[in-house]
Amino acid sequence: MLLLLVGVAAYSQPRELTEEDKRKIAVLEQWCEQGDTEICEKLYFHYFLRGESEAENIIRIIETLSNQKKPRYMFMWGIALIEGGLGRQITKEDYQEGMRLISKAADQDYPPAQFLMGDYYSKSDNRVDINKAMFYFNCAYQSDYIPAMKVIRTLNYDLFVIPDAAFRDRLWKAIDESGDPYKEVGSDKKERAEIKRRKFIN
Repeated sequence: MLLLLVGVAAYSQPRELTEEDKRKIAVLEQWCEQGDTEICEKLYFHYFLRGESEAENIIRIIETLSNQKKPRYMFMWGIALIEGGLGRQITKEDYQEGMRLISKAADQDYPPAQFLMGDYYSKSDNRVDINKAMFYFNCAYQSDYIPAMKVIRTLNYDLFVIPDAAFRDRLWKAIDESGDPYKEVGSDKKERAEIKRRKFIN
């Protein structure tokens, strides 16, 4: 999933860096370490454009920008912590911290994070959580995030809808069919089946 997030792909071989290039990058790295968010983002795109060979630097800059509370990168780093790595680049694995970062990114109005939080809360046997899920989907909808717009429109959802077990099942189907690029359809099949066996709490 994270390869999709950062866009690491097979690029043509990047040109060899000159000594002057390396000197300039070293200066930018120092500024980034001192908390210059704009410079950190420029470094991220520099490494990104150089391709998969820079995966170690890419994930290091993602973590740095996450620590600087940039929602896009909090989301990326959260996913990395949940999955335990970026491509062949291994990171520590910490599901709780990953979800905390994604939740923070959602609270800062980052639509992909809001969609993921909606998916997270949808996997429940009670109405309170389903209402939370719809809150997040609606927030992402308000930001014109296309997968969330598809979910809301498929369900014909408005604030007068009272979720029940049947609504939750239709929500799951809408999530799977939304085309969200970060949703791995089928990965939660067993979890959903277990939830369906429990009585829905109104």
